[in-house]
Amino acid sequence: MRDILTERLEAVREESITQAAADNDAYLFEAARSELRTEVQKLRELQSAEYGSNLARLQRDVEIAHQELNESITTMKSGIDLDINDRKNSNQQEASLVDMRLQELNNRISIDIVSDMKSEIEALRWQTTRRGLTAVTFVLAAMLIGISLGKKNEKENQRKSVPVAKGAEIPVPMLTSSEDEINYLEEKRFAVETLNEIDK
Repeated sequence: MRDILTERLEAVREESITQAAADNDAYLFEAARSELRTEVQKLRELQSAEYGSNLARLQRDVEIAHQELNESITTMKSGIDLDINDRKNSNQQEASLVDMRLQELNNRISIDIVSDMKSEIEALRWQTTRRGLTAVTFVLAAMLIGISLGKKNEKENQRKSVPVAKGAEIPVPMLTSSEDEINYLEEKRFAVETLNEIDK
């Protein structure tokens, strides 16, 4: 009987030791789990803060890059506008220079044409005047020759119509030139010299 009681006491003691160990293990497990939860929460908070800091830094970098891009675009646009304005001014200057050269060339051509026309008109007028003077000289020479011939014929007719008396001497024409013939030759020579002067 004593042995049975001793065995039961030993069994109860072992069960109580086992229950205490289990309770101790459960407590340790709960403590470890709580500590692990705390660590995980801290790690999550640290990671969240780090992620927030990285996100803020990325946002600042994006804003800076966007601002620099806008400044670069503005600078490029200003440079392009300046180049376009310079090109426009250059084209306008070139167009003005071309217009000036065309105007100068037009004026030069007009002056040359007018000068040539004046020269041709002057030459034509001089030629017409010379021809008119030649014609007038020919007419005057012909008139002078006609008048001289008319006077000569008239004198010859008068000489032939004079009656010759009996015993009168018949005049014999002399070999020397008469005054009318000398005048005729001088008028003819003057007309020829005048024509030669006009032709020169």
